[in-house]
Amino acid sequence: MTRKERRSKGTNRVEWAILYEENPGTDAGGWPGDRPAQAADRGSAHAILLRWAGLLALLLLVSGYAIWAVTDHSPKRLFSPGVPPVQSADRLAASTYRTTLTEHLRILAGGPDVALVESNAAELAKRHAEVYGKVGLSGNAGAGAPDGRLFVQVLGSQPAGWDEVSGRLLLPSPLLQAESVPIDQTVLLGQSWAVALGEGAVREAGEYYRVPYGWLPLLDGLRLWLLWEGDGPLTVSKRRITQWLGDPTSQGLSLDEVADICRVFGFWRLSPLDYAIPVGCDQSGYFMPSPIPLPRQLSALAPIYPPKDSLDDQYTPAQPQPTEAVSVALSLLFDYAAERFGDDAVALLFAGLAEHTDWDTLILGVYGISAQEFETGWQMWMGGK
Repeated sequence: MTRKERRSKGTNRVEWAILYEENPGTDAGGWPGDRPAQAADRGSAHAILLRWAGLLALLLLVSGYAIWAVTDHSPKRLFSPGVPPVQSADRLAASTYRTTLTEHLRILAGGPDVALVESNAAELAKRHAEVYGKVGLSGNAGAGAPDGRLFVQVLGSQPAGWDEVSGRLLLPSPLLQAESVPIDQTVLLGQSWAVALGEGAVREAGEYYRVPYGWLPLLDGLRLWLLWEGDGPLTVSKRRITQWLGDPTSQGLSLDEVADICRVFGFWRLSPLDYAIPVGCDQSGYFMPSPIPLPRQLSALAPIYPPKDSLDDQYTPAQPQPTEAVSVALSLLFDYAAERFGDDAVALLFAGLAEHTDWDTLILGVYGISAQEFETGWQMWMGGK
């Protein structure tokens, strides 16, 4: 920077001029300390950093554009409905569940069993009323649904019976059963229904009549009687078994007969021993009929249970014990009572159990005859069978 002075008519005038250097800092005559060597080094490093930052920004820009170019920018819905796979009519039918209603029943079935249940609903309702009527219970005594209907479930391969937790009658699918059982599906449904109804009716009768401990054997006899009252496959052994037990001198059951009985019970995942029938079946194919006597005196029928602190049973699953076939005898006693005193005879008998502790007062109070007369008539009736 230089200064020029001009004088004009007694006045001093100063003019300043700025000169730029092409290579600042190289002039030896510059002001000391204006651009030290350290400042030059920092400027050079800063320039390099800026160059790399620019290259990085350019690279990111190119990459972002490449990603944007291959991305679908069409507008999308937040919820796009999926297209269900095409299913065959059979698969759709198998996944269908439907509830069939009668006056006292709510029956849930699935798949092809729906049509079978709907076509037999009236018969199932009729059988339900008959069984519950035999033990003196109203048609809706086992109300398990909120609307008062008994809930019945026809699904899967579950055994036929009564579910205490849910209060439902459970039946296996006749369609699934028919795959391994050579019996018509309608017959399979009817027999499963008889098994489940018997279970439910016996449980409810025990609670409704408050059956005392000494009379508990009558519930086992009632369960077998209700099973044999039907006309399903599980009733075919009744005549042969009662003949065998009623006449010890007659020829016993052959192994083929026992095998046939066990095979039919096995269709419903049951054993004759489940009904206190003295015929044992095991998985090895070995069958053990037990020729135990059929009691013919009322005093032998109840009480027959062991004391409450005893672990003894009338039968064991492996082999029947040598005792009397009490449940079979009781089922025959109920047959005789119903034949002589009418369809409500069994219900009347159970209604009197809580008021009597022996057969003498029970028979007299319920049927109006002496226990001896009743016993004699029962023995003669069994002899004629």
